[in-house]
Amino acid sequence: MRPVVERRYVFMGALIEEEVAAALAKLSQVERNLVLSGCIEAVGLEGASGRLGPKIFTLVGGEDFGRSIERVGRGNIERQIRDHIRETIQSASTSR
Repeated sequence: MRPVVERRYVFMGALIEEEVAAALAKLSQVERNLVLSGCIEAVGLEGASGRLGPKIFTLVGGEDFGRSIERVGRGNIERQIRDHIRETIQSASTSR
């Protein structure tokens, strides 16, 4: 019955392009989270889950996510996620 310490890592980022925010606002929460899941995989972040809003995203995970943050680089994650979200939104709009 000893307490167990579980370390959780949280990463928050902002989406700064108005066109992307407007496109995301038209999607449901489930659709936005699917976009974010694809971005997490594309960037190579392991053990992460998250939520994508029209203007911000939040990633959460355990120790494996913490190691992924270090491997990818804290300073690179936000830009890479933004780029992948923009690309996903653009490719979805051209395929319609």
